[in-house]
Amino acid sequence: MELLSGVQRVHITGIGGIGTSGLAMLLAESGIQVSGSDVVRPPFLDSYPEEMFAVSLEQDGSALPKEIDLLVRTVAAEPGSNAEVDAALERGIPVKTYPEVLGELTKKFRTIAVTGTHGKTTTSAMIGKVLLDAGLDPSILVGSFLPYLNGKNARLGSGDWLVIEADEYRQAFHHYWPEVAVVTNVEFDHPDAYEDEAAVQDAMVEFLQHVPSGGLLVLNVDDKGSNAVEARLEGDADVVLTSVQDDLRAAIVPESLSLGPAASEFSVGSTAYTLRVPGQYNVANALQAIAVADHLEVSRADSAKSLGGFQGTWRRFQLRGTRDGADVIDDYAHHPTEVRATLSAAKQRYPDKRVIVVFQPHHRARLQGLLDEFATAFTDADEVLLLPTYHVEGREEGIEDQVTVLYDKLETSGVHVRFFQTFVGVAGAVIPQLSEDVVVLTLGAGDVTQVPDLILGESA
Repeated sequence: MELLSGVQRVHITGIGGIGTSGLAMLLAESGIQVSGSDVVRPPFLDSYPEEMFAVSLEQDGSALPKEIDLLVRTVAAEPGSNAEVDAALERGIPVKTYPEVLGELTKKFRTIAVTGTHGKTTTSAMIGKVLLDAGLDPSILVGSFLPYLNGKNARLGSGDWLVIEADEYRQAFHHYWPEVAVVTNVEFDHPDAYEDEAAVQDAMVEFLQHVPSGGLLVLNVDDKGSNAVEARLEGDADVVLTSVQDDLRAAIVPESLSLGPAASEFSVGSTAYTLRVPGQYNVANALQAIAVADHLEVSRADSAKSLGGFQGTWRRFQLRGTRDGADVIDDYAHHPTEVRATLSAAKQRYPDKRVIVVFQPHHRARLQGLLDEFATAFTDADEVLLLPTYHVEGREEGIEDQVTVLYDKLETSGVHVRFFQTFVGVAGAVIPQLSEDVVVLTLGAGDVTQVPDLILGESA
């Protein structure tokens, strides 16, 4: 399949991003010559032959090839702020954003787009695995590295279906045209892109109008925001509601649900399911994957077998290692709802252990806008070790870090909290506490993912 009509050479500014790297893989596997640049060496390069990608760590315009048909940029690499983008425009090279190019791909495939404030990555990864195991040979592009793709976050299949995440940031998903749309939840996030929860719902409704007659919409009826969106839907697409809480409106609910330390077990109709990934939120994700599988006429027996082998994704309750009997778990949770859900999953998996959380807030505007919600999100933690808020380039102008305010609010509410300026300092505070009675969680969407390496590798 020709992914981009008339395009043979593509350069990607910010090729190391979790989305742009997946796009690079799809384009390269389709035969397009791909080059790119980023500030650090993209980890996905380790999974591909060296000659497949030309990647530079220079972004001053010098790495831009002489002959390219298209430059793809991240949303943050705006004209006037990125030398490589400006150089391309000066040379008359067409420039498109990552969402614009992915939007073109959604028109070439029968696309399944998973959107929502939380759970997009895991749900899309589950759906991709079910389709792959069912022999539908889908193309997949998700926001994490997947064990069943040998550590990659994308694959180009020969089948008709494409499974993607549909990010709501800056209305990126308005570029996508899916046949199937899955909404995990609808909450306020990205305060630099949306004024309030109503604005997020408006954007979601507009996106869902892209699903055609005969298509499918899957919504989690347990979620307040999804209910508000569902009430405003128009069109002739089929709508399937899912519910972990046994809502009578839902077509797919988990019967006899058991959340055990090793697995979650439930039935849908007469079919038994076992999930090896913890947390009730993962059951909710699986129900939506089952709804999509049903629509594609994948048998319940086959979807149960596939989901039973699902091992999770990178940075979603990922076991990074064990030291002195203590498991060290790394998770992408960076929104209050995600923090609560991850801590609940930790209590499910480790009911008798002391939970130590290392938390790095992500984006000062998010922390500022959701400060009170963050202050009540750590009730299942026995100790919280705070780090300075991760700086998001191009999105922080004029916003002060409110992490000390969060510290005060947590301390006032009775949470055992400490603050550390550096990763080395926080790792040094964790290591002496490690034992078989402890589990450590590192949470955040920034570079806090480096902390597990320090905990597991340093000497006490």
